[in-house]
Amino acid sequence: MISKIKKKTKQLSHFIWLILLISTTALVAYFYDTNKKTQYEKLKKTLNNLYLQKTFAKLTSELEDRYIELEHKVKEGDNYDII
Repeated sequence: MISKIKKKTKQLSHFIWLILLISTTALVAYFYDTNKKTQYEKLKKTLNNLYLQKTFAKLTSELEDRYIELEHKVKEGDNYDII
């Protein structure tokens, strides 16, 4: 009786491993997708936070420009030291 079961499982071992692999892959894909969706929803909720938006707007409105644009007309005989 036990030897018959061993022979059957030996014959079907590749099929059993294939079924296990497919089910594991499906579970991992499902959990990955749900995790991705929850992260997207949390990020969307955070970015729609009114307090965060107002704070970000206030901080960015008070920043100074990194560079200053100047117009200079170069005259004949000017070099970098004079400019």
